[in-house]
Amino acid sequence: MNELKLSEPIEHDGKKITSLKIRRPIVADMLAAQKVSTSEPERELNLIAVLTGIPRAAVEKLDMRDYMALQRHLAQFMKP
Repeated sequence: MNELKLSEPIEHDGKKITSLKIRRPIVADMLAAQKVSTSEPERELNLIAVLTGIPRAAVEKLDMRDYMALQRHLAQFMKP
């Protein structure tokens, strides 16, 4: 599990979030994200929400720099 300190903290449900932990995905995570997604960006948003344990609505509040850092973590998990 990797931890990412957010460059721009977010607030969700009255809680300030300053860092996120992201775990390695399993096949079931990918399949679940695909079932509820209509496009690749939607799938990625849903997958990141599952892997970080925060609601998708909170993921959507992330600064793009922080979101792109999560994308890089996700890409690293997928490398052989």
